[in-house]
Amino acid sequence: MQGARDLRWTIESPSLADPGRPDVTSPTWPPDTGIREDGLSSWLAARSTHRVGRYFEDLIAFYLTEIRGARLIAHGRQVLEEGKTLGEIDFLFDEPSGERVHWEVAVKFYLQAEGAHPGGSRLIGPNASDTWERKAERLFGSQLALGPAVDPSITRSEALVKGRICHHVHEFAEPLEAEYLSSRCSRGMWLRFGELEKWLEEDSSESGYTILEKPHWLGPPVDSSRYSGSTTFFDQVMDRTAESNRPIAFHRAAAEAGTSFGFLVPDDWPFT
Repeated sequence: MQGARDLRWTIESPSLADPGRPDVTSPTWPPDTGIREDGLSSWLAARSTHRVGRYFEDLIAFYLTEIRGARLIAHGRQVLEEGKTLGEIDFLFDEPSGERVHWEVAVKFYLQAEGAHPGGSRLIGPNASDTWERKAERLFGSQLALGPAVDPSITRSEALVKGRICHHVHEFAEPLEAEYLSSRCSRGMWLRFGELEKWLEEDSSESGYTILEKPHWLGPPVDSSRYSGSTTFFDQVMDRTAESNRPIAFHRAAAEAGTSFGFLVPDDWPFT
């Protein structure tokens, strides 16, 4: 099932944040532990969402309680001070050992682009108001501090951050050196709507392409029948762009490692 593949990706994919930092966690999958797919299916059905971030959190909650054996104390708890919301704690849980842990989690996708953002960022979200610098500063500068302030018994406050840095299809480059960013994160690609037809003509993939629907932007699609040839895929994308100018996530089958996931963005991105 797609949920099981997405769960594996959530835990086993490389960290987007620098794993060398003491406040970044890279959880592991317990050996000889499988996924009870009927249980996961029921878990996700009870929490149905189209939001990628919320889906990511639901998968982490399942991992913590059903795979890791933790006791979940809080998920999405608002932190208030004199009636004012200071923020929200993503996860507060007790390990099987009894240790109390605070996690802030995020799944983010950024497009690497030089000189494209008015604020100077070179790591820009499909929604151009989102940048890596803005997210990282908020996460490491304020969110991680919320846990110990609320519960002094917390022994660890850590960030779990997954996602991809996407390079333009004609401008492959090594990941940028940016504060808090891992140099070994997952990669992807991006291109503009107006570049798609020519790129498809030049691309060497013979196994097809598919549009990724939210919230399934994590692991590769399980259903191989979703892939179509370049002509059909191009028509599908054009149909979408006729309805909306929003970025489109897609997957290319049988591609080289790190270049199978991608984004299509409007021709005037990031200024849309």
